[in-house]
Amino acid sequence: MRKTNNDVLRAIVGVLLRYPQGIWLRRLAQEAKIPPSTLHYHISKSLSQITQSSGARGPDGNYFGIRVIKLKQGVLKRLERGENLENILTELKTLSMM
Repeated sequence: MRKTNNDVLRAIVGVLLRYPQGIWLRRLAQEAKIPPSTLHYHISKSLSQITQSSGARGPDGNYFGIRVIKLKQGVLKRLERGENLENILTELKTLSMM
């Protein structure tokens, strides 16, 4: 059975919650059980406002080599307090449209 977008987002964030200091992109894909290309898409689109990436970038601005992903500190604290991921994403999407 194919995962829905919400299932994929929950899987990604679930893994990120276990690694507050960050996790290598490929390991995150393995633990979330999604292809790296799907993970990259969601990190750069759906989850771009709640995650931060670090790693080497080429002259074109794209990452190459090891890329580490982690939840932004404020989002991490909200999720640890039990706030709903979907509500946080909806709130951020609404704010970005203003």
